[in-house]
Amino acid sequence: MRAHWLAPILPAVICGCGDAGTGGTPPEDLLRPPVCAGTFYPADSASLAGAVDSLMAAADPASLPAEIISAVVPHAGYIYSGATAAFLYKAIEGRSFDRVYILAPAHRVGFDGLRIPTRGSYLTPLGAVPIDTAAAERLVLSHPAARSDGGENAEEHAIEVQLPFLQRSLAPGWELVPVLMGWTDENSLALLGELLFAEACQDRILVIASSDLSHYPGAALAETADSMTMAMWARGDPLAFLDATADSRLPEGLDTYACGRFPMAAVLYYNRLYGNVTTDIIAMSNSSYASGDTNEVVGYGCTVACGDMEGALEPLSEQAKRDLCGIVESSLRSAVLGDDFPQVSIEGQLGRYRGVFVTYIEDGRLRGCIGMTRPVYRLGPAAAEMARAAALEDPRFQPVTPSELDGISYEISVLTPLRLLEDPLSVRLGTDGLLMIKNGASGVLLPQVPAEAGWNTAEEFLDGLCEKAGLPAGAWRAGATIYAFEAEVFGPSVEGAGSP
Repeated sequence: MRAHWLAPILPAVICGCGDAGTGGTPPEDLLRPPVCAGTFYPADSASLAGAVDSLMAAADPASLPAEIISAVVPHAGYIYSGATAAFLYKAIEGRSFDRVYILAPAHRVGFDGLRIPTRGSYLTPLGAVPIDTAAAERLVLSHPAARSDGGENAEEHAIEVQLPFLQRSLAPGWELVPVLMGWTDENSLALLGELLFAEACQDRILVIASSDLSHYPGAALAETADSMTMAMWARGDPLAFLDATADSRLPEGLDTYACGRFPMAAVLYYNRLYGNVTTDIIAMSNSSYASGDTNEVVGYGCTVACGDMEGALEPLSEQAKRDLCGIVESSLRSAVLGDDFPQVSIEGQLGRYRGVFVTYIEDGRLRGCIGMTRPVYRLGPAAAEMARAAALEDPRFQPVTPSELDGISYEISVLTPLRLLEDPLSVRLGTDGLLMIKNGASGVLLPQVPAEAGWNTAEEFLDGLCEKAGLPAGAWRAGATIYAFEAEVFGPSVEGAGSP
């Protein structure tokens, strides 16, 4: 879709994706000054407000549901990408969010992982945008690859250029969590998506990946490459997206498919936890639309994703539970008998990304239990793999033998996604499992554990969680981030004994 373009209103800045250099030092007053005013967008407040409003007035996105959860939006100078970006901001005009997370690639400073400013405000000619300190610090504490900003963001444009649009489009009351991203591995991207989903379980958040698309090919190659990039993103598979846009796949003449491919992938990991996301590519363009130069262009795209949190957290249907029981039974027999692994459905709720444990019981005693707490795989295949692993790979037991098959029962524990537990003492014994992260250490306990351990108070549960994390009792009281989750437990052995 070709976006509508205004006449030039400011000096030409296509992207600014230069080589990594040296970052500045954050101002002592914690007010991050605008560094793009007068280049990427007008420096005068009235001119800036008028430019943003005009760009949004010219945008005409299709009618979208209220539950916009995430977006991809370009970050070049407004003369080049502003009309494309405006499609997002027109779509969210007047909507209310508690917090906006902007995930952006680092163009000026080289580093690995995430750099997150945690205090103060970003200034634009339209005023100050406050950082949500509690949320930003929580992300730094919870994500092993995250660090507080040490000046890496001082000259960066990819977050700043989004702010005037947000200031003019959103209802007042929102705060910012800026996340600058260097090289980031797939596990870190997935964990970032999980932590953002935990925030979305309790607050209204919007997650934005700030990214331009193809860099410096001719216009024809740009349109081909950008169409592929956006189509792969819209498929919703972060691994497939990362593979399709890898540097090793770049054709001659193309520097990158997307400078923000890591932020874009992180948003996909976030989106997939909803399980019912729809994605719309609402605008595409490139710099030649404004400059007329078709020899070396930068591509731009704008997408929105819509999802329903209530639907995402809906309990498993009875049919889904029966299907999972069938998967565990057939996987157990196949694993023990050495048969071919059965085909597993990912239809409906079996396609959700969830953590799952499979527990085997024999003569009332635990015979094996293996699971994954993180939602790394779709539920159907995850249950099949955990059923196989619990039968053959639990280091506490010998592998299950064919003669035991008729005497083994099982239970399945399907975990809900993480949600933030701001008050640790509010944990519900017998209902909530817990994940605690502190100083790089982490520990997980399932909801069944307090009853089996004889713990009757929240303090006992939390101290046991500290022990599991290798931390002293009471470490949960300060400096720890604690997430809760629930488990839907079902199967022939639900009334019996046994869990890890």
